[in-house]
Amino acid sequence: MTWLEEHNQSVEAASLAEIAIRSNDFEKARELYRMAASYETRAFEATDIEKERTRGITLVSAVSLFYKAQDFDKAEALALRTITDSNLPSFAKEQLKDLIQ
Repeated sequence: MTWLEEHNQSVEAASLAEIAIRSNDFEKARELYRMAASYETRAFEATDIEKERTRGITLVSAVSLFYKAQDFDKAEALALRTITDSNLPSFAKEQLKDLIQ
Protein backbone atom coordinates (compact mmCIF):
# COMPACT_ATOMS: atom_id res chain seq x y z
CA MET A 1 0.00 0.00 0.00
CA THR A 2 1.04 3.60 -0.46
CA TRP A 3 1.83 6.19 2.18
CA LEU A 4 -1.57 7.79 1.64
CA GLU A 5 -3.49 4.52 2.01
CA GLU A 6 -1.60 3.50 5.17
CA HIS A 7 -1.89 7.00 6.65
CA ASN A 8 -5.63 7.17 5.96
CA GLN A 9 -6.07 3.79 7.70
CA SER A 10 -4.14 5.19 10.66
CA VAL A 11 -6.31 8.31 10.84
CA GLU A 12 -9.46 6.19 10.74
CA ALA A 13 -8.27 3.87 13.52
CA ALA A 14 -7.17 6.81 15.69
CA SER A 15 -10.56 8.48 15.19
CA LEU A 16 -12.31 5.30 16.28
CA ALA A 17 -10.01 5.15 19.31
CA GLU A 18 -11.13 8.64 20.33
CA ILE A 19 -14.75 7.52 20.07
CA ALA A 20 -13.96 4.48 22.22
CA ILE A 21 -12.39 6.73 24.86
CA ARG A 22 -15.50 8.91 24.97
CA SER A 23 -17.48 5.68 25.52
CA ASN A 24 -15.10 4.68 28.35
CA ASP A 25 -13.98 1.61 26.39
CA PHE A 26 -10.30 2.05 27.13
CA GLU A 27 -9.22 -1.45 26.12
CA LYS A 28 -10.78 -0.99 22.67
CA ALA A 29 -9.18 2.45 22.42
CA ARG A 30 -5.72 1.00 23.16
CA GLU A 31 -6.20 -1.68 20.51
CA LEU A 32 -7.33 0.89 17.94
CA TYR A 33 -4.37 3.14 18.78
CA ARG A 34 -2.09 0.11 18.37
CA MET A 35 -3.62 -0.52 14.93
CA ALA A 36 -3.23 3.16 14.02
CA ALA A 37 0.42 3.04 15.07
CA SER A 38 1.03 -0.02 12.93
CA TYR A 39 -0.55 1.64 9.90
CA GLU A 40 1.48 4.79 10.51
CA THR A 41 4.68 2.75 10.84
CA ARG A 42 3.96 1.16 7.47
CA ALA A 43 3.23 4.61 6.04
CA PHE A 44 6.65 5.76 7.31
CA GLU A 45 8.31 2.75 5.71
CA ALA A 46 6.48 3.39 2.42
CA THR A 47 7.58 7.02 2.23
CA ASP A 48 10.21 7.97 -0.35
CA ILE A 49 13.50 8.67 1.43
CA GLU A 50 13.70 12.07 -0.26
CA LYS A 51 10.51 13.22 1.48
CA GLU A 52 12.31 13.91 4.74
CA ARG A 53 9.67 16.13 6.34
CA THR A 54 6.85 13.68 5.59
CA ARG A 55 8.93 10.80 6.93
CA GLY A 56 9.74 12.73 10.11
CA ILE A 57 6.15 13.73 10.81
CA THR A 58 4.88 10.22 10.07
CA LEU A 59 7.48 8.60 12.32
CA VAL A 60 6.76 10.89 15.26
CA SER A 61 3.06 10.18 14.76
CA ALA A 62 3.65 6.41 14.81
CA VAL A 63 5.68 6.57 18.02
CA SER A 64 3.06 8.83 19.63
CA LEU A 65 0.28 6.44 18.67
CA PHE A 66 2.15 3.52 20.25
CA TYR A 67 2.37 5.62 23.44
CA LYS A 68 -1.38 6.32 23.31
CA ALA A 69 -1.86 2.55 22.99
CA GLN A 70 0.28 2.22 26.12
CA ASP A 71 2.59 -0.02 24.09
CA PHE A 72 5.70 1.63 25.48
CA ASP A 73 8.12 -1.10 24.37
CA LYS A 74 7.11 -0.76 20.72
CA ALA A 75 7.17 3.03 20.93
CA GLU A 76 10.67 3.00 22.36
CA ALA A 77 11.93 0.32 19.97
CA LEU A 78 10.66 2.20 16.91
CA ALA A 79 12.12 5.48 18.13
CA LEU A 80 15.51 3.97 18.94
CA ARG A 81 15.63 2.01 15.67
CA THR A 82 15.03 5.09 13.55
CA ILE A 83 16.50 8.02 15.45
CA THR A 84 19.92 7.56 13.85
CA ASP A 85 18.49 7.64 10.31
CA SER A 86 20.58 10.25 8.49
CA ASN A 87 17.59 11.14 6.30
CA LEU A 88 15.43 12.03 9.28
CA PRO A 89 15.02 15.79 9.86
CA SER A 90 16.40 17.26 13.06
CA PHE A 91 12.95 18.31 14.35
CA ALA A 92 11.84 14.67 14.23
CA LYS A 93 14.96 13.48 16.04
CA GLU A 94 14.34 16.05 18.79
CA GLN A 95 10.71 15.02 19.15
CA LEU A 96 11.70 11.34 19.28
CA LYS A 97 14.20 12.12 22.04
CA ASP A 98 11.46 13.89 23.97
CA LEU A 99 9.10 10.94 23.53
CA ILE A 100 11.73 8.45 24.69
CA GLN A 101 12.32 10.44 27.85
